[in-house]
Amino acid sequence: MRGMTVPMNRISVGWRVGAAALAFGILCGGQALDTNDWFPLGSLSQYSAARDLDATVSRTVLEMRFEGEEEFRAVGISHGNVGIVPGDLDSHLGELRRDPSLLEPLARNYAKLHPDSPPVEEVRLTRRVHQLENGRAVGEPTFDEVAELKVGAA
Repeated sequence: MRGMTVPMNRISVGWRVGAAALAFGILCGGQALDTNDWFPLGSLSQYSAARDLDATVSRTVLEMRFEGEEEFRAVGISHGNVGIVPGDLDSHLGELRRDPSLLEPLARNYAKLHPDSPPVEEVRLTRRVHQLENGRAVGEPTFDEVAELKVGAA
């Protein structure tokens, strides 16, 4: 029997075909709805077209002002820092504009992940916009404020 192959039974073939069909359906649904919520089977639109080398590019910037400080400090957006990654935050910018209280969990997460840090008093989310010329950033960036929240005042 060694070296011989045995054909799969109907159940084995059926669950493999079903799993492939389900994955394909999710991929097509993600494309149709243009959502990344089903990653890695969501929208692939970010790969569909070349970027304009003379357009603008933007990046989300999270800033916090801590107790005893006058100025805001940029805080990296990551699971290890505030419990979320930039892409997940970017997909909710509209909701954050409408309801800045949604920034509160970021302050709480930061406090949990950085217990030796002073308390967070304010959180601000902005988009840093750079103008490109021939694919390179030129001039000073502009900032578009998305939301700002005094922690505990939500």
